[in-house]
Amino acid sequence: MGRRVLALGSLLFALSVFLSAQDPQSQLIEAAMRGDATQVKTLLAAGAKADARDSDKRTALAYASAQGSLPAVQALIDAGGSADSRDQDGVSPLMLAAGGGHTGIVELLLSKGADVKAADHDGMTSLMAAASTGHADTVGVLLAKGADVNAKNSSGSTALMSAAFGGYTPVFRACDGTVRPAAAIAPRKRRLGPEARRIGLRGSAGLRPGTAPPSAASY
Repeated sequence: MGRRVLALGSLLFALSVFLSAQDPQSQLIEAAMRGDATQVKTLLAAGAKADARDSDKRTALAYASAQGSLPAVQALIDAGGSADSRDQDGVSPLMLAAGGGHTGIVELLLSKGADVKAADHDGMTSLMAAASTGHADTVGVLLAKGADVNAKNSSGSTALMSAAFGGYTPVFRACDGTVRPAAAIAPRKRRLGPEARRIGLRGSAGLRPGTAPPSAASY
């Protein structure tokens, strides 16, 4: 009897692993992590939910935005995915797309209702994300859509300060043209706050624009 129970337990465990691997929601997130638009569309057509989230409350749309896959982002939005979703840290797809300099995706998300002034739990905005990584074109789009150049994160830094710190002259000029005179520029030796490291602008365990995200198994 004992052996039968153990055998049944092993079978049930193997079955659960198999079913988990076949979960369309998990597969959708994996496909979005890879920026695989074809697989994303296939899974959506098979019934996967566009707003599928992982254990960190991060959506497939957020991963596709970070990877810079415009076709995948478009497919997820067309299927009902929220352009203004937030993960457990308050990070949105727009912030991730901006940090990666994916201007086309930034424009699409903004046209679908993404909040250009939103900040994560550490005060990081999409404009700060783009400025911290030197993406002048993306900064220009965000400013044109009403991004607040004077907003400060929890460390007291602004987008202008981030551009100055990184030595991104075109970004600095774009921000400097709209900043209020009272806004200060941080010394170049100033270190970026924890929100930049968490989003991946200066290395973190989180999403890193321009690098391959971790697999879904790591969540």
